[in-house]
Amino acid sequence: MDLLKLLPLLLFFFTACTTNKADIDWGADAGAEIVLGAGLTAPTLLAVEDLRSDLEKITGVRPALAADPKNCQPCIVIERDSALASGWERYRIEIGADRIRISGGDERGLMFGIYHFLEHQLEVDPLYFWSGREPQRREQLTLAAMDYTSESPDFKYRGWFINDEDLLTEWMDSGGKRNIRYPFYGDVVNEKAMDHVVEAAVRLRFNLIIPASFLDIKNPPERALLDAAARRGLFLSMHHIEPLGVSAFTYQNYWKARGEEPLFSFYSAREKVETTWREYAREWAQYDNVIWQVGLRGIGDRPMWMADPGTPQSDAERASLISEAMALQKKIITETTGDENPIMTTTLWAEGAYFNQHGLLRIPRGVITVFADNNPGWHWQPDFYATEREPGRQYGVYYHHQVWGWGPHLAQAIPPRQTAQVLGEAYTSGAHEYAILNVSNVREFLPGLAASSDMLWKMRGFDGDVFLRNWAAENFPSAPDAVHRAYLAYFDGYAGFGDRNMPGFLDGQTKHEGQAALKRIREILANGYTPPQESPQTNKKADPFHAALAGADPKKGLPLAEKTARLATQIAHFQSADSLSSVILTQLATDQERQLLSDNLRTHIQLQLALGHWLHALLRAELALQHADENSGKTLLADAVEALLAVENIKAGASHGKWQHWYRGDKKMNLPGLLEETQKLVGE
Repeated sequence: MDLLKLLPLLLFFFTACTTNKADIDWGADAGAEIVLGAGLTAPTLLAVEDLRSDLEKITGVRPALAADPKNCQPCIVIERDSALASGWERYRIEIGADRIRISGGDERGLMFGIYHFLEHQLEVDPLYFWSGREPQRREQLTLAAMDYTSESPDFKYRGWFINDEDLLTEWMDSGGKRNIRYPFYGDVVNEKAMDHVVEAAVRLRFNLIIPASFLDIKNPPERALLDAAARRGLFLSMHHIEPLGVSAFTYQNYWKARGEEPLFSFYSAREKVETTWREYAREWAQYDNVIWQVGLRGIGDRPMWMADPGTPQSDAERASLISEAMALQKKIITETTGDENPIMTTTLWAEGAYFNQHGLLRIPRGVITVFADNNPGWHWQPDFYATEREPGRQYGVYYHHQVWGWGPHLAQAIPPRQTAQVLGEAYTSGAHEYAILNVSNVREFLPGLAASSDMLWKMRGFDGDVFLRNWAAENFPSAPDAVHRAYLAYFDGYAGFGDRNMPGFLDGQTKHEGQAALKRIREILANGYTPPQESPQTNKKADPFHAALAGADPKKGLPLAEKTARLATQIAHFQSADSLSSVILTQLATDQERQLLSDNLRTHIQLQLALGHWLHALLRAELALQHADENSGKTLLADAVEALLAVENIKAGASHGKWQHWYRGDKKMNLPGLLEETQKLVGE
C-alpha cells in the first residue's frame, strides 16, 4: 500500500472567508504532496526538507515531492511570487480547501514563510532541538483557512554572534584544531553542532551570523563553520575585532607560515597588515551574502595601541588612524568584490564608541554605523544617544544576551521586557538597519532568543511581559501561570544598582568580584590589614577604552559592607525562586516540561546561588579579617569552598542525553578553577 495513503486526515475548519462549512478531509485517500516551484535555491530546499521532516513527526508519514500541481489534490505548493518582491523578506501563506500555498518575494522570504507556517500553523517550536520540545504526533490536524501576507521586518539584518562559545566548542567531539595564541578556543565547534545552531537561527527568521569568536578562513575546519551557515542562506559576517576576516591571531598565523613574525600594527607594519587584509578579502569574497566588518583593533578585544605601544598617544591621532584603516578597507572590499556598494559595518565598541561620541572618527559613506550596549543588555553606550542620525547613512546595533567578563554567561539574566526596551530605543531612533545579538552558546538564552526574533521582525507593539507569559504557556502547558511567575521571580531577583537598576551580581561580575576578594584576603593573611588610603585627586585622563566601559559595573566603589548586604538580598530572592521552581516541577505533567524547566531555569538559579554563597562568604571573611577575627575569617573561607563544591552536581543535572558533555568546555567562567583557587587559599 502507498505510504501516503496512511497520512492522517488534515482537517480544515473555514472561518472568515467561508462559514457554515463542514470540516474538509485532506489526504485520506489521495495522499498529500509538496509541489516545488521553479528556481528554488538550496537554502529553500533545506527548509522544505525541514517541513517534510516536521510533518512526518506529526503525522507519521513523510510527504512526497510532486512535479505537477494540477494533479495534486491536495498539496502544499512552495514557490516564488514576484508580487511580493518589492518588500524585503516578505511571504504569503494561503490555506484553502485543497491546498496550502507558501510563497515568498525573495529567497529568504520564501524560506521564512515555510518556518512561519511550521511555527504558527503546525505549532513546531523553532528551538525544538535546544528546548527538547519536539513536534508532537497527532491523530488529527486541524488548520483554519487563512490568507496571510507578512510585512517586511522592522530590522533588516538580524543576526547571531556566536561569541565566547566555550561550551559549544567542546560539547561534541572537536571539529578540528585551531592555531591561536589565546587560552581559549583550541578546538573548532563540531560542524554538526553548528548545523543545529544555524537551523535554529533560520527557524527563528534570523538572516545573519558571525559563526565564531575568531575565525581563520584559511583553516578548513573553521571555514566549515561558514559553509554550514552559507548552506542555510544566512548572511556571513565577522567579529568586530577582525575587519576583513583578519584578527591579530589570523595575522600572526599568516606571517608565521611565511617565516616572519611582524608586529601586529597598522601604524608600524602597515604594508604587512594591508597585504593580509587583501589576501583574506579574496577568501571571504568567494561567498555570496557577506556583510563586511571594517575597523581597527588590537589583540583580543582590546585597543590597537595595546598591541603596539608606539602608536600615537592622542585621541585625535588614534581615531585618525582608525579612520584611515576603514577608508583603506572599503577600497580593498570594492576592488576585491567588484561591488561598488558592498554591505559593510563598523561596530563601535569600547574605544570606538568613545571616539565616535567625541566626533573623532570619519566613518566612510556606505558603512553601517553599529552602536553597542554598555553591557549586559541594559542600555546603550553614550555615543548612541549623542550621534545625530545623518540622512543617507544607515545605523544598527550590537546587543548582548551574553557578555564575557561581566556576564550573563552560564545563566541568563535579561528578561524580554528589558531587551524590548533597549532594542525599542534602537528602532525608534533609526538604528534598525542591522542588529547583531551576542548569543554565546545558545542553549542558555532560549526565551531571550525567541523574544528577540519576534521583536526584531515587528518591534512596534511588542510587549516583553506578554511574550514571556505566552512563552511559558507554549512550553509549560501543565502550569503556565506558575512557570511565568517563577521566571519573573528569577529575573527580578537580581540586585539592581543605580538609576537604571542595572544588575551587579551577574555570574561574570560575581566571579571577578570574588577573585578580587581572594586577592585582598591573601594580602591580609600575609601582611595584616591596612585601611585603604583616599587616593589623591589627579587630572590624568582615563584611557578611552576604560573610559568607554566605566559604567559596566554599577556597584563599583560601593562599600564592602553594602555590597555584602545587597548580595544577601539577592541570595534570598533566588532561594525563593528556587523553592518556587522546585514546587512547580512536581506540577508539570511531562518529562519534557520538567527537564526544560530544570535546565533553563532551576539550573541557572542554582548556579547563581552557588556563586552568590561563594562570594558572600568571601566578602564576610574579608570583613572579619579586617577586624582581626581570624577564626571567623577561616570558617567563612571554608564556607566559600563548600558553596562551589555544589557546582558539579548542578552541572550534572543539566548534562543528560545529548547534553552529556555540555559543561566540559567551561573555560570562561572556569568554575573548577575558582574552586581550586579558593581551596588553595584555605590551605595556606
